[in-house]
Amino acid sequence: MPEARKNIFLVDDEIINLKMGKNALSDFYNVFALDSGESMLELLDVVLPDLILLDVNMPDMNGYEAIRQVKENERTAGIPVIFLTSINEKEMELKGLSMGAVDYITKPFSALLLLKRIEIHLLLESQKRELRFFNDNLVAENAALDGLSRMKTEFLGNLSHEIKTPLTVILSDIQRIGREVCKHGFENERVSESINRAHDEIMRMARLTDSAIKMAAMQEYHGKMDLINAASLFRTGAEGYRSIIEKQGNVLIINAEENLPRVYGSADQLIGVLSNLLTNANNHTSNGQLIVSIEEKAPFVSVTVKDTGTGIPPEMLPNIFNRGVSGSGSTGMGLPICKNIVDSHGGAIYIKSEPGKGTAVTFTMPVYSEERPVNNEE
Repeated sequence: MPEARKNIFLVDDEIINLKMGKNALSDFYNVFALDSGESMLELLDVVLPDLILLDVNMPDMNGYEAIRQVKENERTAGIPVIFLTSINEKEMELKGLSMGAVDYITKPFSALLLLKRIEIHLLLESQKRELRFFNDNLVAENAALDGLSRMKTEFLGNLSHEIKTPLTVILSDIQRIGREVCKHGFENERVSESINRAHDEIMRMARLTDSAIKMAAMQEYHGKMDLINAASLFRTGAEGYRSIIEKQGNVLIINAEENLPRVYGSADQLIGVLSNLLTNANNHTSNGQLIVSIEEKAPFVSVTVKDTGTGIPPEMLPNIFNRGVSGSGSTGMGLPICKNIVDSHGGAIYIKSEPGKGTAVTFTMPVYSEERPVNNEE
């Protein structure tokens, strides 16, 4: 189906210019020849053109007043206007462009030049409309995704609450049954084994529920990103764990370079990564050391959590970031969550470990730059 012809308003108070313009354009466009700014404004109430060719020097209402009224009207403000003038003065041209004109053509004009200028500006306007269309759709899609994300998180939060409540009741009953069994002398090895197994499974279900909520929250980054003082964020985050670490008989050492470059990301999510690593290190270390190192390794800021604990068996290391991989009875969700967070920020995370000597987990964040705040290709 052939494309509909575009509508052009040609506004000039001189009949000869209207005839010349119409002859040059009529083979390609629907041309409305108008002899004044007033007649153009009246016709705009009925017809919306794709482009306006507007003479500057006209009696009663000149081109500047006409374009002012066009641009102040929300319905017509987006119509591209090209000024036509017989006076070649830079100040007049600048004034017209500042009022919203897209171009300036000096009379007498070349028919081929006029056609080419119109073609260019119609193409630009078409591309702008397409960009606005795609942008509006993108905004709508993001809003829908935000809504779905909130619904998902709310659902999982409600589900977590609904699951935890009966789990708490069941756990309490299991513990009471254990006490009653001991009290009345019914205890035997099989009963004790069953009670302990039920207790362990209930606790595992509770941990899985918590992990599901963490996985849901981990995916909600948009709208929470900001410039971050890396040294302050991670030093403060590590200090917050000092009392917990010392209760385990461990010593916390923090080595943080001063004046580190800023990074770009979600402070809450990044502190979540550090917290997870410190918790793991503390759980697997007794009467030892946890060392947090925060330093610049251009083009990254690097954070390392090193412990002197039990270490990780070599056979587990290749799959350590896969969901469900755990050697300590945990859910095996913590490290996959950490990896997803670090990956989404454009960094990397890796582990070095030796059984009996300890583990070092390092994650990196790209240094912020205005051209590329987050680099997902590194």
